[in-house]
Amino acid sequence: MPNFGEILKKLQEVFSKLTLVQRLILGGILFGAVILLVFLANFSTKSTYSLLYKSPLSQEEYARITKKMAEWNVKFETKDDKYILLKDESQSRTIRMRLGQEGIIPNNVKGWELFDTQKFSTTDFERNVNLQRAIIGEMSRHLKTLEDVEDVTIEVAFPKDSLYSEYQAPTTASVIIVPKPYSDLAENKNKVRGIVNLVAMGIPNLKIDNIVVVDNKGNVLSDMLVPDDASEGLKLAREHLKIKERERAVLVARIKDALNKSVSDERLLISADIEFDWTKKKTDADRIVPIEIRKPDPLKSYDQGEYQVNVPVSEKKTTEKFDGPGYIPEGPAGVENNVPPGLKDKVDRYTHYNKDENIVNYQNSREKVHEEKAPYEIKRISVAVSIDGVWEILRTDAGDPVVTNGGRIARSYRTVDRESLKNYEEWVKAAVNFDAKRGDDVVVNSISFSHDKEFEKEDEGIRRKVQLRRTLFASVIVLFFLFLATLLYRWIARELEKRRRLREEEIARQQQAMREAALRAAEEEAATVELSIEEKARVELLENAINLSRERADDVARLIRTWLAEE
Repeated sequence: MPNFGEILKKLQEVFSKLTLVQRLILGGILFGAVILLVFLANFSTKSTYSLLYKSPLSQEEYARITKKMAEWNVKFETKDDKYILLKDESQSRTIRMRLGQEGIIPNNVKGWELFDTQKFSTTDFERNVNLQRAIIGEMSRHLKTLEDVEDVTIEVAFPKDSLYSEYQAPTTASVIIVPKPYSDLAENKNKVRGIVNLVAMGIPNLKIDNIVVVDNKGNVLSDMLVPDDASEGLKLAREHLKIKERERAVLVARIKDALNKSVSDERLLISADIEFDWTKKKTDADRIVPIEIRKPDPLKSYDQGEYQVNVPVSEKKTTEKFDGPGYIPEGPAGVENNVPPGLKDKVDRYTHYNKDENIVNYQNSREKVHEEKAPYEIKRISVAVSIDGVWEILRTDAGDPVVTNGGRIARSYRTVDRESLKNYEEWVKAAVNFDAKRGDDVVVNSISFSHDKEFEKEDEGIRRKVQLRRTLFASVIVLFFLFLATLLYRWIARELEKRRRLREEEIARQQQAMREAALRAAEEEAATVELSIEEKARVELLENAINLSRERADDVARLIRTWLAEE
C-alpha cells in the first residue's frame, strides 16, 4: 500500500521548490476548481421541469387543461401560453393519464410549423413526409373553422410519381367529419359540396370524384352529390362490385386451403375471376312428376328404381256379340223415310258381330312450381394458378454452401413436374366446383418467380460470414505473428541486457583487479613507510569495499551501473 506520509512529504518538497508566482498560479487553479465543483453541485441539485405536452396547445385546449389542473390543485408553470411545465416526467405521465380519463386529449395538429425547424440530417424522404403532414394539417385547420364542423380527420393517399401519366395512380382522400349539434350538414347538399371542393382545391392532384366524405355515424355524405337518376344505378353497381370481390376472395381462399398442405404461400400466385348473371327471373311451372314404385339401391352402381308416369283411377269395359242372318232393308234409295224401313228379305249369309270396349282413366302426378331466381348467379369461373419451382442451394461435402467468385451462392432450379401439376389442377377444380358445361376454365402451370431481393439478402449474409471468417483468420495470423514478434523482441532484449551486464561485470572485474593491484602496491610501500591515521582508515575502508564486492557482487554491479548512468 502507498505510504501517504512519504507522498505528502514529496509534495511538500515540490511545493517548497516553487517560486512565489508559481505558488499563486497553483492556488488560483485550486480555488477555481473548488468554485466549479460547488457550482456544478448546486446546478445538479436544482429541479428540472417536464413538458406536459411537447406540442404547442391551442387557446381552447390550453384553457381547458389549466382549468382542470387548477381544480385538481396541481402546481404547474406555463410558457408562452402554449406549453405547460410540471416538476418531473413522472407527474407529467400521471396528469396525461388523468386528462385522458376525463376525455381531454389535445389534437396537436401540425401544419406548416413542421418546417420552422429543419435538422441538418433531414433526408428528402422526411421532407416529403413532412410536406404531406403539413398539407393535411392545414386542411384540417381550415375545415375546423367552419361553423358546422366540430372535428375532422383527413387521410390522403399520395401515390408515387410515375414517368408516364397513363401509369400514374390517382390521389385519393377520405374525410371523417363530426358535425356540431343541431347542424344540418348531413342533409345540406351545398355544404357537403363546399367541403369537397375545399379539400380538392387544397390538396395537389386531387379530384372531386376521388374524395369520400363520411360523418361520425358512417353515413356517406359525398353520395348526395351524385345525380338522382344515377344514384340508384351507382349504388347497385357498387353492391355488385362488393359481391364480386367477396366471392372472388372466398374462391382464392378455398384454392389456397386446397394447396397449402403441399405448396407454401410464397410459391403460389392465384388469379381468379367470376362472371355473374344479375338478371332477375320468376318462373311458374306445372310439372308432371313420375311416381316412384321401388326406390333405388344406393349400394349398387346402376339405378334399379321403378317409376310410373301415371296411375289408373277408373276403368270401363263393354263387350257386344251378335250371331244370326243378315237382312236387306228396303225403301227409296237416297231418301230417308219417316217410317223406319222394313226388312225385305233375308240374305243367305250368316252374320257375326263382336264389339269390345275398354276405357281406362289415368291420373298424372303434377307439381306446381313457382321459382324466383336468386339475386345473382355464377355464370362462369376462370382460375389461373402459377406455382413456383424449388430453388436448392448447392453445398459441398462438408455441408457449406458453394460460393462463386462473385460472392453469390450457387443454386439450382427444379421445376414442378407434369404429374404434380395435373394433381394440383384436380385439387383446384374440386375446390372451385368446376363445371365444364358452364364454361369454367382452370389453368395450373409452373412459372419461375423472381427471387432477386431474397437471394441478394442471402448472398449478403453469406458474404458477411465469409468476410468475417477471413477477417478472423487474418486477425489470428496477425496476432500470431505479433506474439512471435513479442517473443523475439523479449529474447533479443534479454540477450542484449545479458551482454551489457556481462560487459559491465567485466569492466567492474578489471577495475577491481586494478584496485587490488594498487592495494598490493600500497601494502608493499606501507611495509617500508609507516602509514598515517587517515591512510590507515582509507585502506581499511577499501578492504571493506573489496570484501563487500566479493560477498554481494550483484548489488555492487548495480551500484556501478547507477554511477555510470549518472556520469
